[in-house]
Amino acid sequence: MKPIYISGESLQGESYKLFISCLFEKSNIFSYEVLKDFDILHDMEDKKYLDNILKSEKIFNNFYKKKNVDERNKLKSFVYLNNPAVKKYLKSPDSIYRWNYPNDIENLCFYKNDVCIFESVTHEDYFVFYSENKTEIERLKEYGLKLN
Repeated sequence: MKPIYISGESLQGESYKLFISCLFEKSNIFSYEVLKDFDILHDMEDKKYLDNILKSEKIFNNFYKKKNVDERNKLKSFVYLNNPAVKKYLKSPDSIYRWNYPNDIENLCFYKNDVCIFESVTHEDYFVFYSENKTEIERLKEYGLKLN
């Protein structure tokens, strides 16, 4: 599939919320990463629900190799089935820039049948949607997203 780069500045406000809704419509799996022990949700009831649908969790040690910065030497990766609790959490902020270390989770990815349809690395302003469908691409423009 063709990579479509999205301007992070356009992933704000209503455009961000529409795009996140679109990703949940198209995908069946969501993943994120954290650099420290950190939970996706702070509400214990939501956490219990999410623990039941956690597909996998993996810890990568020393991902910065020998040039670690402070205590960021472990990367935890989580993969969830898409569900209402995750959707509510991801739609709660007004900007894609909320998902950035050390404020919260980062490296959001959405998958449809194990194929990545969106990936992001917020601190590098890297936001990529994968599609060759012209209708989908026009839909993103209608949301107010700036595509490169």
